Amino acid sequence: MFTTFKAKLLTLIVGILLTAAVAFMIMTPRAVERETLKAAEKTTQDELTLVMLTIENEYQSLSYHRECALTRYQEQVKNLVTVVLNRFAAQRELAGSGRITEKEAKQRALDSLKTILYGQNDYFFAVDYQTLHSISHPDPAIMGTDDQLSRRSVY
Repeated sequence: MFTTFKAKLLTLIVGILLTAAVAFMIMTPRAVERETLKAAEKTTQDELTLVMLTIENEYQSLSYHRECALTRYQEQVKNLVTVVLNRFAAQRELAGSGRITEKEAKQRALDSLKTILYGQNDYFFAVDYQTLHSISHPDPAIMGTDDQLSRRSVY
């Protein structure tokens, strides 16, 4: 059948090519699968890193905004306390000049304190530390009482 050298050589070459083709057909899907898996793992790891960086960035941003908001709130309260103290100083000045009595100045100061409302539901109030009774409060129902709200706020 394969009597000539050419035929034998051709059969050998075809056999080698077929063997190589079969080997490539068997090996290539495994290699492709392995490389695809590596690429997917790398992509997943990169996405996880990106998510972690995003979370860290958002946390830093929230921390910064919280500190800014707290500082801004503290400044607002400090400014409001300055307003209250200025109102008290004006009453003290009137009493010091003799235009009103000290008792009247104290009452005016306490009355003006009731009118200072700020924020959503924030206000100033005054408590007599000896009796722990409210002596100035925007809610008339709390005036003169030792209401739990006043106690919690004092301590």
